[in-house]
Amino acid sequence: MNDLRYALRQLGRNPLFAIVAIATLGLGIGMNTAIFSAAKTSLRPELPFENPDRLVRVYQVPEGGSPDISPRAPAFMLVRDNIDAFESIAGFRFTDFTLTTPEGPERLIGGVITPGWLSTLGVRPRFGRGLSPDEEATGRGSQVALMSHALAQREFGAAADAVGRTLRLNGIPHDVVGVLPEGFTYPYDAQVWVPFRPESEDQGSIWALNIQARISATASLGTAEQELRLLSDRMAGITPELTEGMTLVARPLRQTLVDEEGRTVTALLAAVGFLLLVACANLANLLLSRALARESEFAVRSSLGASRLRLGRQSLTESLVLGVAGCLAGVALAWFGVGFIEPLIPSRLFTLGVGTAIDLPTLGFAILLSLLTAMILGLVPALRASATRPATAMRHGRRSAGGRRSRSVGRSFVVAELALTLMLLTGVGLMARDLQRLQSLELGYDPADLLLFNLAIVEAPYDTGERRVQFVERLIDELNATPGVEAAGVTSMFPRHRGNNVAEVEGEGHEAQRPGLTINNRYVVPGFLETLGTPLLRGRWLTSSDRAGGPPVALVSASLAEALWPGEDPLGRWIRNRRVGDQAEWHTVVGVVGDVRQADDIRHTWYLSYSQHAGERPAAQVTVVARGTEGAGAPPLQAVRRALLRVDSELPVFEAVTAETLNYVALARERHGTRLGGLFAVFGLLLATLGMYGAISYSVNRRVREFGIRMALGSDNRRILRSVLLEVGRLMLIGGALGLAGSLALARFLGATLSQIGPFDPVAFTVAGLLLSLTALAAGAVPAWRAARIDPVRALRAE
Repeated sequence: MNDLRYALRQLGRNPLFAIVAIATLGLGIGMNTAIFSAAKTSLRPELPFENPDRLVRVYQVPEGGSPDISPRAPAFMLVRDNIDAFESIAGFRFTDFTLTTPEGPERLIGGVITPGWLSTLGVRPRFGRGLSPDEEATGRGSQVALMSHALAQREFGAAADAVGRTLRLNGIPHDVVGVLPEGFTYPYDAQVWVPFRPESEDQGSIWALNIQARISATASLGTAEQELRLLSDRMAGITPELTEGMTLVARPLRQTLVDEEGRTVTALLAAVGFLLLVACANLANLLLSRALARESEFAVRSSLGASRLRLGRQSLTESLVLGVAGCLAGVALAWFGVGFIEPLIPSRLFTLGVGTAIDLPTLGFAILLSLLTAMILGLVPALRASATRPATAMRHGRRSAGGRRSRSVGRSFVVAELALTLMLLTGVGLMARDLQRLQSLELGYDPADLLLFNLAIVEAPYDTGERRVQFVERLIDELNATPGVEAAGVTSMFPRHRGNNVAEVEGEGHEAQRPGLTINNRYVVPGFLETLGTPLLRGRWLTSSDRAGGPPVALVSASLAEALWPGEDPLGRWIRNRRVGDQAEWHTVVGVVGDVRQADDIRHTWYLSYSQHAGERPAAQVTVVARGTEGAGAPPLQAVRRALLRVDSELPVFEAVTAETLNYVALARERHGTRLGGLFAVFGLLLATLGMYGAISYSVNRRVREFGIRMALGSDNRRILRSVLLEVGRLMLIGGALGLAGSLALARFLGATLSQIGPFDPVAFTVAGLLLSLTALAAGAVPAWRAARIDPVRALRAE
């Protein structure tokens, strides 16, 4: 207890040292635990599947390797019947349902599943049962459905009570046969699942499927990929789903869930690693400087009879007090930080009920490592000092505190802090520059004053193309007559919305090209692109005369026109979608419009007349856009709802949002990651500044006698100031050179996460270097200024 009281009293006499040391420990423990916990969740999540490492997703990839495309149903059948490496295989298709409730219609996200979907994933219903083989195989008889746990609780009060009840989906009663486990909404936040109907012409040949497969215990991923390549070669040219140049590939399901979104976490993992190293270097420098400054005290206590064990125990107690306080601060920061970092977790994992939590092994390791570091750094100088002769310590006073070797060690820590901080600043600067470029990219349309919402017009009374066209035209007329609405339009998919619908096109003069060009497939009504503000570059817009029964027409984006007919006039050329088959209609290009930024990497787009394709599956899910009058903002949602009610009171509006909000949310992950990285950089810069300040202050304190003699012999203040600043400059140059070399290596590592700038962006490197130089110079200038104002008489008297 005496040791504890003495340790607390010593720390109370040096509150700044105690606060900085505890904050450094807490920061190192807390932020590392939070980030490592998020990284473990993001990069190696615990999936709620049976043997998840044997699960893969099957894609169709064109020559060149990008993009990954979900195969259509006939390709799924081929894979199911011909790949021996798969123990089981199943498919899922995203769709919407309109749920009829006493309060009115409601839209649900759902899916259509093929036979064996739950058994392939290894998921068992929480209540009830899965779909029977007959229900899965034919979809005939009583309409049945599976529900999510949350939807069952909401609709029926208790999830167990949902089994045997009825849901009215798209106007058709469905018997609930099972409720899935709590938190499970995989994929796409689905809330209800119904059987796939292979006898349906629409579902059987047109639908693309999210294909999941389980590799058998006697096979491997390599075996499955080899069989898929052989199948691709054998079927090329026979079926439209596997055209020449297209290859079927199997990717681990875990990888597909975290691949793209996990990059931000990987970058932050590197950033927090550098922050940990900076914190360790700063803590080591703090404890070393304090212990060396107390060598005279330890030597005197040793001369008065204190044993080495006694001195070590006292020093160990002080280190333990610092360590425990730092650990408490770190645990608190970790619990707070993990919630702050949660937005960076890949969103697809949340549909599996995978959440973020403190990783206890990581927390325990960080605490143990910090305590050991604090104890060792506090104990070693005390044992070393107790071996120092008291006469020597008393004769040299402050100069005995470590000598030249100790000063070199302290400076080495400062150099390491500066180098690591420069690397951290450079990495965050690259992320910030990439985000800046992403935010400044041309969208290809004007998002101001634009409101959009989705509608599902799937079943009766909109089960034919003609009825859908009539509904869409009436809705546009009502919206255009609504006060506050300047113009309105409809498309099958809005840019930046999740998911995509693609086409594989061939153009006139390129019929022999294999594979075709994969592009965004969009059905639009006349006036949609004009409402969006997309420019017409050549030709004409779509008009009301471009209707079913008339010549098929298309608008193409500028990038698509250049890709198919470089340097040529695209107007009047023919283009068609090879994915539909060899009998696909040729469309005449009547106009070229500006490129519109989409939600994925596919840049090329064609726009077909909604009226000419209203009977196809993509036309059943539409996005309505309404532009407000200039300067008045987006139209009020209530006014838009009233317009829809006048056309159909049974259709629910869902995902209503302004285009500006949609664009902001699209970059939320990158923005949040950059802010978090910036927070790390600020902490790292603060620690490096404190380290520089402490090292120079310690050096000045040790040279007080030297400065006093020099000033007594005629040296002026400017020479003393120049001497100290030269020391600051040397540390900065050495640390900067090492940090630059490390930053160049780090930039290569971060290159994969940067989409808009190169890894060696000169602005990011320059700003990082200037910021570190200015703060380090400011930190060193304070003790340098204090050294220049030393009174030589007082300095010599104090010695």
